[in-house]
Amino acid sequence: MYHSDLLSRRNRSLDRSRLIARSLANMSAQLDKMKLELADIARSARALPPLEGEITSAEATPSKRELNFRSYNLLNVDSKDQDTPWYTPTVKCVSFPMKVVGDVFYVGDGVTSVVGDAEIPSGTTVDATLVVKGNFRSGENCRLLKDVKALKNIVIGPNTAVEGNLVAGGKITLGSGCVVYGEIKSEGDIEIGEYVIIEEQIRSNSSIVLGQFTKVLRTVYAAKGLFAPRAKSHEPFL
Repeated sequence: MYHSDLLSRRNRSLDRSRLIARSLANMSAQLDKMKLELADIARSARALPPLEGEITSAEATPSKRELNFRSYNLLNVDSKDQDTPWYTPTVKCVSFPMKVVGDVFYVGDGVTSVVGDAEIPSGTTVDATLVVKGNFRSGENCRLLKDVKALKNIVIGPNTAVEGNLVAGGKITLGSGCVVYGEIKSEGDIEIGEYVIIEEQIRSNSSIVLGQFTKVLRTVYAAKGLFAPRAKSHEPFL
């Protein structure tokens, strides 16, 4: 019975991954089409002579302070502009608070996609699968009820419960006191704090550092070695 439930969970996870991949491919194609259309419009506008009394583009462009930020089409502010501080608005188009730098899409079937970086504040419960084409970070004492997948790095704050899988193209960092019920897979390093419990397998194509009093109930695979914390020499202990 246990193996049947496990196989069913893995099949559902595979189906969701395929749906996410198809949805992201469709969004990418739509974005490319929109960029081409906007480029054609811009070229056409530049080719037209200005009308008498028409305001020039420089006069019509508002300052960065006056730009409106929308939850589903967020604009980046240049951090080098000293008059305008870096701004990461909080998204309200989803059922949980999330700070992002980029674009947010609701794909469907409980999947939220972020083209950019995303951050979840402390004490947040996330009831959606997150697919982030950038970095993902959560605060402490959060609950992540489904999978989190990031193209770059994932940082999970202390005392957070993760009921789904964590998959990253970069590094994965778990704070102390976390509990992960799913699998952890990373193309980069995996760094795990103290008193962490992981019920499924951990797999890294780089190295894994396990904190003190951490328990892993399944297989641990690290292509470049499994290391103890605070080791004087970076020698594998397995």
